[in-house]
Amino acid sequence: MSKDQLYSEVYTLLEDRFMRGFYLPNEPISDYALSKELQIGRNPIRRAMQALQQQGFLSNNRHQSKLVIGYHPEECVQLCEYMFHLLELSLMSMRLPAPLFVQQYDVQLERLKFMSEQQRYYEYLHSLTDLYALIIQQSGNSIWEKSFETWQKPFIRMHMLSYRLGYLHAPYKEIQQFTQLLRLFQDQLLDQAKIYIQCLIAESRAQFSVTT
Repeated sequence: MSKDQLYSEVYTLLEDRFMRGFYLPNEPISDYALSKELQIGRNPIRRAMQALQQQGFLSNNRHQSKLVIGYHPEECVQLCEYMFHLLELSLMSMRLPAPLFVQQYDVQLERLKFMSEQQRYYEYLHSLTDLYALIIQQSGNSIWEKSFETWQKPFIRMHMLSYRLGYLHAPYKEIQQFTQLLRLFQDQLLDQAKIYIQCLIAESRAQFSVTT
């Protein structure tokens, strides 16, 4: 295996751990400990940790290790509000929900429900962001789509950390919200869907049990 391939595998492994909330905020991580765990040299681990630090997952620690960066509850609230705002903008640019869009939305919603029933919150979050992406894609606005792609991973990681730390009220409540949206789409009630999204933006602060 080449050095680049080894680095890629290490990076993928560590990023997956971060995304799943495996490492908690302020937890120290050292390349030495990871080298022993993975039974590989420290160079590819250091490269991966540097890349993760550039993405905002890690910060320097004076004890020759890295500290896991978490999120302040206010950051979580602001990101949730922003993602809902992208949905709102997308709905404002939509004329009427196309039948194919409604069908795809329904299929995606069933996946979301399945992940909820299986209590697989990480996969649930991916299905949830797939629903976000489906709505935003209807706008045809590449800037909004790119913005969503930029914040998709932080959105998932924030929720996973909040879930693991017990900061979330009703972590699967989005099913009810997006089921209501589906009904509005099916009935071609786009104006009501826009108003409903605005209500969700106003309610997003209640999702996190830690006050700011």
